[in-house]
Amino acid sequence: MMRAKYVGTLAVLFIVAAFAGRVFAASVETELNELKNEVAKLREQVNANRAAANASVASSVDTLMDSKYGPDAAVTTRIGKLEIGGLVQVWYTYIQNDSRGLFDSPGGTTLVDTNAASDNDSFRIRRAELSFKIDIHENVSAFVKIDPAAEAASFPQLGVGARRLANVSPEFNAANGGANPPPGSSIQTVQAVQQGTGLIPTLLQDAIINFHGVIPHHDFTIGQMKTSFNEENFQDNGALDFAERSYVGNLNTRDMGSVIHGSWWCNGGGGVYQGAGDAGRLQYWVGMFNSPGNLHGTAGPGFNRSDDNNKKDFVATLMFRPIWDDCWGHLELGASARGGTHGKDGNGAAVSNPTNGLNRQKTYSSGYDGWAKYFAPGVLKGLWLKGEAQWLHDRNAPQSIIDPVNADFQNAGDQAHPYSTFGYWGAIGYKFADSPLFCNCQNSIWKNFELLGRYESAPNVTIADPGYTLNTNVYQSKIYTGGVNYYIKGDHAKIQLNYNAVKNPKGPLGQPFHDTRNDSLILNFQVMW
Repeated sequence: MMRAKYVGTLAVLFIVAAFAGRVFAASVETELNELKNEVAKLREQVNANRAAANASVASSVDTLMDSKYGPDAAVTTRIGKLEIGGLVQVWYTYIQNDSRGLFDSPGGTTLVDTNAASDNDSFRIRRAELSFKIDIHENVSAFVKIDPAAEAASFPQLGVGARRLANVSPEFNAANGGANPPPGSSIQTVQAVQQGTGLIPTLLQDAIINFHGVIPHHDFTIGQMKTSFNEENFQDNGALDFAERSYVGNLNTRDMGSVIHGSWWCNGGGGVYQGAGDAGRLQYWVGMFNSPGNLHGTAGPGFNRSDDNNKKDFVATLMFRPIWDDCWGHLELGASARGGTHGKDGNGAAVSNPTNGLNRQKTYSSGYDGWAKYFAPGVLKGLWLKGEAQWLHDRNAPQSIIDPVNADFQNAGDQAHPYSTFGYWGAIGYKFADSPLFCNCQNSIWKNFELLGRYESAPNVTIADPGYTLNTNVYQSKIYTGGVNYYIKGDHAKIQLNYNAVKNPKGPLGQPFHDTRNDSLILNFQVMW
């Protein structure tokens, strides 16, 4: 009986103990799960804090590095977004040696002309540009470009048939008692080489403010800029096909004024005045400019100077791309017209009977320009063709045209009648990197090359008409340019080699020009950023 009682008691205690153990185990498991959850939450929080700290450190490092160095690194400014660009071109030039100038005793006259200032082989810093573009507002931007190398004026203008006047030495002029002095720009050519002097202030190239995004398809630019008158003005200096522009491309450069630009049928993006780009297949420019001096370039530059009259020139340009795809190629056509009144007060006798004033006779000037460009598609891709023609009409400044017959100035220095010039050029090239035959050959050395050639007719030689000295005769130089471009990194780093074969005009009957040997070779090393 007693044993049964103990057995029952032990059984009850065992059951109670088992139940208590199970309850205790369940409680412990619950607490462990809660602890696991808390540890997991703590771990997530620690990881999140660590990631935030790492991101903060990386952000600080990135910000610090952005202000130090690196490709495409941001430039921080107090306000707006600033972009800094630059271009360095170093030339080596070889020129045929011929000390006799074009007007060296033509027809047995006493006029002496020397080419000694323009036939020296030389290294040259052709361009050293710094440019600054800032987007100060969503509708307002500004652009400034300077070029210290443009201040050097003693280097000859190679390959483009520079305007040819008599280059008479100062010593010869002094030995002749100052009688029958040569044109001002001519004697300065010799003096510049002898003394290293410059002629005109050209450090400031461009300085413009552009307003955009207010009127659909249009933007407005004011300041000092390249005019839209000719095709080569749309080409950035670092993106030129040849080492130098053509004669007509160099004749019309910069001016001060304002321009309205419209862009339609867009491929994407909105254009600004600085270039036609790919903003629109139909674009137009209408501008109003100071245009001091004259279109023939015999009265100084058209920029970095005050206007010399109250009138303004108007320039209108239309550019159309009727074909612009990879199937038919890319065709661009352009045309420009300009007109305005030059001069202010004065009569034709600017030297013999000057007026009390600016002493420049009023003249209505005008000009027309047209161009075409084509880039071939398909198996011919890489081949391109370009051409341009330009006509100008204006009056020269006094004492700027030589009279070979009388060995002095045209009509003894008075302003002669207005006259017209016509120049043109055509070019062809083949860029291997764009060709389907070469662009996929990664190991081929040919893919970095471009072969090109250009022919131009430059109206660069002007003299007084032997029969009537108030009229001006214009003679054409022919320039044949062959070139090779080697692209190290696109236009950002390239080497250009050009050879310019110059054929001088023969001159009037009975007064032949000296056939000056002035072929030249240009080796251009370029870095652009």
